[in-house]
Amino acid sequence: MTGDDRSAWVRPAAGCLAAAVFALTILLGACGPKGDGKSVSSTPDAMRLLNAAVARLAADDLALNMRSSETEVTVKGGECRSEEVAADVDIQAPSQVRGWIEGDMGGGTRVKMDVVAVDTGTIYVRLPDGSGWMAVETDQNDSPANTFADYKKEMEAVDTARVTGIGDVDGVSCWVVAVTVDVVEDERLQADQGLAKDVAKALGISRQQAEAAFPDATDKALIWIGRDDGILCRIEDDVIVNVGAGGTYEAHGDTYFTQYGKTIDPPIAVPSPLVTHMSGD
Repeated sequence: MTGDDRSAWVRPAAGCLAAAVFALTILLGACGPKGDGKSVSSTPDAMRLLNAAVARLAADDLALNMRSSETEVTVKGGECRSEEVAADVDIQAPSQVRGWIEGDMGGGTRVKMDVVAVDTGTIYVRLPDGSGWMAVETDQNDSPANTFADYKKEMEAVDTARVTGIGDVDGVSCWVVAVTVDVVEDERLQADQGLAKDVAKALGISRQQAEAAFPDATDKALIWIGRDDGILCRIEDDVIVNVGAGGTYEAHGDTYFTQYGKTIDPPIAVPSPLVTHMSGD
């Protein structure tokens, strides 16, 4: 494989990792109250459930497994396009990730890749032939460290929250909490303004055009929280942004969390051998 081949294959990897792993930040923007107290109360109280779950998720000693899938659908000029990304990763707070990402790389190609992140700014991707790993520099705002550090800050983006009933996630009995999110506020609180980037790229418009549509955009989520231990078990999130003549963007994410409080074994470390290093810009 030539250097150009590697570049063409590995550059989308950083985007897939951001979409599947670090988009967790976007999903968890749905986990908390706005300062004006507009939430809908229930028994148990939805806000207390969300606050406690997010506080635990933001702990410095957190270790968990995350399984996620995200489908992005765009409609523009009568043409509908759909892309999917899936991931299964172990996360050791505050900044370590190890697992696999599978996603559409463009041109009808779907690729599954092993990924590791040990600190901010670098993602390690196993080469397709298994001969070694490539270090890919990424935006600091897309780092796993920011994924954890921003949780409490992003709690301010929720408009409403209410407990809708009881559900089951992998055998765990959970309270199901429905939330609506202020898209404008959620985007403002995010270090990388990720939704604006995604909408602009998907529809071929500017970030300013995407952001102009946010006041009328919708973001609704269902969140499953364990009834016995209060841990976050699942988030199902739907975002719809209508940019008028610019098209419509929809994103559906479904993420499961398990193995809370356990140290990742073996510890996550820089993989070897490192074959090459490149920028992911």
